[in-house]
Amino acid sequence: MIVGMSSQHRNTNRNYRPDDAEYDPAKIMVEGAGYSMNTAVRAFLRWLNEDPTRLALLDGHLRAVAAETPTGRPARGPASP
Repeated sequence: MIVGMSSQHRNTNRNYRPDDAEYDPAKIMVEGAGYSMNTAVRAFLRWLNEDPTRLALLDGHLRAVAAETPTGRPARGPASP
């Protein structure tokens, strides 16, 4: 019996939930260029970390997504009888 088995992965899993309309075309472009979405996201993070002032380039997109994306868990529906 194995108890307390830790993850065998080097990096922590992170979750994000992009809309299909955002994700699907990007995936087609990235995979068409011969890369995976994991590679593309990691490349973006490295690009941003190389020069944090680049965040200003995304300001309009960041504001738009923040305004339309609710935070936290969805509200619970009415209690069932």
